[in-house]
Amino acid sequence: MATRWNPCSYLPRRLQIVVSLTAFVLACILFLGTSSSDHTVDPYLDRVPYGPRLQAGAHHVVDTLPQIPHELPHLDTPQWLNPFREPAHTPPPDQANSSSGEARWYTDFKWRNPFSSAVTMDEERALLPPPRERPPVYTYVDSATRRKDDVSQWAEGELLHIWRRAWWAQGFKPVVLSRAEAMNNPHYRAVQTLELEPEMETEMMRWLAWGTMGTGILSNWLAVPMAAHEDALLTFLRRGEYPTLTRYEGLENGLFVGGKEDIQKAIKAAIDAPAIKSMKSIIDATPDGTFEIDSKHSGVAFYSASAIRSLYPVISEKLDDQDTVPQGLAMLPPLINSHLHMTWQNIFSSGIAVLKPLPEHTTSVIEPAIDIARNLSQCPETPVPSSCPPNRPRCKPCVSSHMPITTPPIFRNISTLFTIATVPHPYTLTSLIHNQDVMDTRFIRRETKRDPWILAATKELLGTGLSSFARLVRLKEAIAGETGSHRSLWLIA
Repeated sequence: MATRWNPCSYLPRRLQIVVSLTAFVLACILFLGTSSSDHTVDPYLDRVPYGPRLQAGAHHVVDTLPQIPHELPHLDTPQWLNPFREPAHTPPPDQANSSSGEARWYTDFKWRNPFSSAVTMDEERALLPPPRERPPVYTYVDSATRRKDDVSQWAEGELLHIWRRAWWAQGFKPVVLSRAEAMNNPHYRAVQTLELEPEMETEMMRWLAWGTMGTGILSNWLAVPMAAHEDALLTFLRRGEYPTLTRYEGLENGLFVGGKEDIQKAIKAAIDAPAIKSMKSIIDATPDGTFEIDSKHSGVAFYSASAIRSLYPVISEKLDDQDTVPQGLAMLPPLINSHLHMTWQNIFSSGIAVLKPLPEHTTSVIEPAIDIARNLSQCPETPVPSSCPPNRPRCKPCVSSHMPITTPPIFRNISTLFTIATVPHPYTLTSLIHNQDVMDTRFIRRETKRDPWILAATKELLGTGLSSFARLVRLKEAIAGETGSHRSLWLIA
């Protein structure tokens, strides 16, 4: 007798049992699970023992099962519960004062990264360098001693505005103090018991207010910085660390630096001075050795009464006459402003460079930069045209030297050259180069060159072998670096 072929004979015995049970279950579902809506009995099941009853039982089981939806509903569950989600980084949280209108930014020490989105995880959020710490510089203004006429008040307001702008431009945080800060000093009551001269009382109130604020710089509001950003004195002051109480030779009481403990000790020493009632300055009221005297400096100009008398007699004559004091005060703001402008022009003796890469296409783009350069190269109005600041007696007056303006196609990192650059948007630059209003993705990918502006601007500085990513890092340093940000102005188009 021939051997009967068993398709499961090739499988192990355990798998044969599993396959047999699976086939039986599938057969039951196929024959017993099919039904119509009215649960009629299949005529073929009449031949099977208990067929109708088996079919009815299968219908009952199927009907009691939950309905399977045609599509899965949207589950509002956290994304981290999805095991099949795409890997993603979390954007950094919003920082204080990190938006203006529609513009948003994020400050981080990784600001040199070629692409902001690599850190911010947001294409619409710019990456900027962290703001530098600005050491405070204080001045004291007593409203009770200010003149009441309109011209004098306008002039004093302009002088305070110039003082703030000048110190802020050099990296400091200017703060104007008043008698309210002086009253919070623990030595205030002791000073009030003294019968001081008006000038000495104002001087003591000034020091009391400074002592309340603590470590920092005390400046007269007629003492303004007039030097390059790299000046030795200004660099020292920007560090914000003052180990000793220091005054500066030639600046009289125009500038002091020191820590809070040394300031309070100097105030206490002045209060204990036997002849303080006849003195007019805290320098005279304190013993020798209270101050360290720095004689090697030239970064701050102090328009004191003695400096105005010796250098600007036209203004001094008006200030000495009580009837013309307002006119004399009104001449000081344009004088100091012209000296600040002239100092800036002397620092950048090589002139102003308006960056113009791809010159055959970017003439219209740099027009705003040209206007700024022309304004910076002009001579401002001044009551004493050929004068120099008190700290720069050998300056080059603006009327005797013209500041040149050039439009180089490449960026040059020169300390005596001020650069004004206009960075065009890629779409703007592509429209100018190809003279097309509508450009699709295919045209951009196949018909245009990559990063033509940055390649042209940095050709001399970085050569032709570096990629655009490496050039972006150097360009960012030139725009926002410690030294580059004070030698250039960058616009967008």
